[in-house]
Amino acid sequence: MLDALRSRASSWVVKAFLGLLILSFAVWGIGDIFLGPRGGNVAATVDGREITVVELDREFEAQLRQLGEQFGIGIDRGNPLAATALNEALQRLIARRLVDAYVAELGIGVSDEEVAEAIRGDPAFTDAAGNFDRGRLELFLRSVGVTEKAFVEEIRAELARNRLLRAFSEPVRPSRFLARFLHDYRNEERKAEALVVEAAAMSVAEPDEATLEAWLRENAESFQRPEYRRAVIAILGAEDLVGEIAVPEEEIRQLYETRKSLYATPERREIAQLLLPDEATAEEARILLAQGRSLEEVAEALAARGARLSTLGPVDRAGLPSALADVAFSLPEGGLGDPVKSPFGWHILRVVKIEPGRVASFEEKRAELERELALEKATDQLPDFAAALDDEIAAGVALEEAADKLGIPLLAVEAVDRNGRDPEGRPVAPEKLTADILEALFLAPEGEPSLLEETRDGRYFVFRVDAVEAARPLTLAEARERVREGWRREQQQKAARTLAEKLLEEARAGRSLATLAEAYAGVSLREVGPVKRSETGQAFGLGPRAVQAIFAAGEGELVPEPVETPAGVVLLRVTAVEPAPEPEDLAPLEEQLRIGWRSDLFAQFEGALRARYPIEINQQAMATVLGGGG
Repeated sequence: MLDALRSRASSWVVKAFLGLLILSFAVWGIGDIFLGPRGGNVAATVDGREITVVELDREFEAQLRQLGEQFGIGIDRGNPLAATALNEALQRLIARRLVDAYVAELGIGVSDEEVAEAIRGDPAFTDAAGNFDRGRLELFLRSVGVTEKAFVEEIRAELARNRLLRAFSEPVRPSRFLARFLHDYRNEERKAEALVVEAAAMSVAEPDEATLEAWLRENAESFQRPEYRRAVIAILGAEDLVGEIAVPEEEIRQLYETRKSLYATPERREIAQLLLPDEATAEEARILLAQGRSLEEVAEALAARGARLSTLGPVDRAGLPSALADVAFSLPEGGLGDPVKSPFGWHILRVVKIEPGRVASFEEKRAELERELALEKATDQLPDFAAALDDEIAAGVALEEAADKLGIPLLAVEAVDRNGRDPEGRPVAPEKLTADILEALFLAPEGEPSLLEETRDGRYFVFRVDAVEAARPLTLAEARERVREGWRREQQQKAARTLAEKLLEEARAGRSLATLAEAYAGVSLREVGPVKRSETGQAFGLGPRAVQAIFAAGEGELVPEPVETPAGVVLLRVTAVEPAPEPEDLAPLEEQLRIGWRSDLFAQFEGALRARYPIEINQQAMATVLGGGG
């Protein structure tokens, strides 16, 4: 239910207070979300109620973690998404303060007994038997750094907010009639026949120069040559310094010894196992094996009683249940064990092959470890090296001379646009020109060396823009084939529309769509459906407008107008209307309606609170938190 509400939530009140409908404070994330210590710099105020920089910083960190989990990557404060995450964190805290202000205005209170009951009932503070464990509460309070009094007051405030929001959410109850109506509306299916006029099949005359020139002027916004810049760039990363750094042999050996256990490959064994259903069958198998029969022969002899032969591995000891591992790793190669029981049944094991364990030698790992240590040292030295380059440029040395003096390679870019592509559309040094470098490049003035800057991935760069070619409309000579193709597609679509309108008149006069399909070139008839209102029609070569048109006409009727499709124009006739089947259970749909209505109600409530109470935001404090100074 909460997941569905989250997906529809349209206000910060909804996003901030979904957890209020769950009486588990541990789930709400007290330590990271709303128990930030008061005092310190103020990030915002809501009707005089402060949101501190510390609180905002904690909420911001929680939001970054949530985004990281959502995208499956680590997101820090230097990520482009960080500013959005910071704003979301602030809006959540503002939403809480807005409700606090209204709670205070209404005089909503919560008794000490209600607070105590809520804390005692929190699973985070109960033992295995379900009894309240004060030790767990005290451990939690120490871990988040708050006093018991402050914690109690925060719980009291949360319960008061919960009480207010319940007053909004509890009365929302959609009728069963409405749920049934929505079910029928969504699940009705229709079929149609479609007379498709293919635009690509329409013949159009070849355009002259004047026609193409006029069409290009009308569609100039689609034919723009972007701004290009010519520049020389010095980009310095730790990888560039690795070759200059010598790593002492003793450091490499020391790192190898530290990690030696990680380079161990455990002994592995390939094992044949006879799996048997019970102890009696296992004992009979043991006797047959003792008489000299092979595992294969015994498996065949006892197959009717459930015996099965299989091969395991190669596996190490950890890959087997302990009972089997003890036997399998005590036998020599070719050895046969006695029956042993596991949760899967009875087993008789034979070791087929042994792969001894080994530890990768120092020589095998030397190059890898040396490079790792060199990269660490290069990373440490990189800021000093970059500062040396910056000092040279600040002293008036030309970028080329400074880079040559320090042995830094230069990247000469003849022409690049904001997206990192050349005039032919090819990527320009994509492994070097990252988005942040391009952004700086297109903000800089022409002819002046830039300041030294750091990329989000830890490299340093400095550049000089030598020429700027301003954005401009493309000429016909530069875009002739694209313009001709665009003009042709437009004219073919117009021709298809004209033919479709003619065919519609004939269909209204009584000719069937099948007859029309046979009579005209470039026209075909296809069956459509069954299709529902929510579908796009893509499976039938149509679009959403065509589906809407099918549901706007009655059974047996022609859709009154031709409908544009991705490939041309179509005439439609509804051939069947199939009502929705009887619903098995309307309760999920009723709940979906209730969630949607409650979300809309919360959005309106938030809007009213924002108009009711003054909100002030300290932009300087926001910048401090974004920069990591919170």
